[in-house]
Amino acid sequence: MSFKTPRFREQTYKALKWAEENTELSLEEHSYYTEYEVLKRWFARRGVWKVEDVRLAGLAIYGWMPTILRAEGRNKKPSKINFASIAERLNRGDLPPEYWNFLNNSYVGTSKFLHFWNPNRFAVWDSRIHGVFYEKGSAENLQRITDYQDDMRAFGQDLRETEFALFRYAKSDASK
Repeated sequence: MSFKTPRFREQTYKALKWAEENTELSLEEHSYYTEYEVLKRWFARRGVWKVEDVRLAGLAIYGWMPTILRAEGRNKKPSKINFASIAERLNRGDLPPEYWNFLNNSYVGTSKFLHFWNPNRFAVWDSRIHGVFYEKGSAENLQRITDYQDDMRAFGQDLRETEFALFRYAKSDASK
């Protein structure tokens, strides 16, 4: 199988092997994983999404990140996407790629929301994971995140285990 993301197979296998050999979590990784489970449970309890649920979920995601969520409509690049349209689409189970940056006009932040919304379909995407596969450019790139999401699903391994291995590997000296 060929993958769209550069060096996807090679780098992903390196990350999985590295994670297998380095099982002890740092304090930061332990905290990341513990808080991940809390967010996962909260998202799983959502039934019908309301506008307030989308806003609270966005705040929770950005509380898990080193960036602050800007109020809806207060982004540097105004978006026609609002939380009401997102709630409607979440309830239908339909959120196409053109909506994948509805939080802060950020694919990175929104990828985390999408992961918790549907963890078997979306892997977390951030600048560290981007750096495992790309030497240059920005993680805020729709084509790159779309290719990565497709490749992660096609890879055939547990999505969360693979993503967490990539996250840990990206932070290590081994990935440099």
